[in-house]
Amino acid sequence: MPGQFPSVMQLFQERQRDLAEIGISIESSGIKVEKDRFYLVNLNADPSLNELLVYYINSSAIIGNLDEIETSLDSGLGNSVEDLDKKDGGERTSIVLRGLGVMRRHARLSVVEERGRQRLYVEPLSSEGRVCVNGREISDKTLLRHGNRLLIGMNHFFRVNCPKVNFVLFFCHSSQEKCRQVIV
Repeated sequence: MPGQFPSVMQLFQERQRDLAEIGISIESSGIKVEKDRFYLVNLNADPSLNELLVYYINSSAIIGNLDEIETSLDSGLGNSVEDLDKKDGGERTSIVLRGLGVMRRHARLSVVEERGRQRLYVEPLSSEGRVCVNGREISDKTLLRHGNRLLIGMNHFFRVNCPKVNFVLFFCHSSQEKCRQVIV
């Protein structure tokens, strides 16, 4: 029994390192995520499954379903994941979802620099795939804001998390009075 304890500790430390590499650190109270990055958090009606998965978005991410690829590989058609990615412009599917209504290349999330700020956009890649932002189906590239709800396919719900940005607000009580600057 004493010989097993170091291996358990070693596994725990390796797990901590692996999670830290992808931006997740474990605290005694649960999972802590990096607040200065864009990410999606899964939402589920079952409280035991809600907010368990975090998907980070660096510069861009393709959301899709790899079942179609696996089916063609199983049937011997010879298309590898790499072959299909080359046909689609070389971008790999980085957020893999399975389920009803999720297309092979469903949507692209992209971080774009605009007026000195980073913004997150979602763009449907398939006319057959359903993408909704806050309950509204979209067909064009759409800006995502912190707290938005994103639906992919028929049942994959996410909450959008954007890095906190300091805003400078100016308050003026009258036109003659000097404005006060407040950083929020």
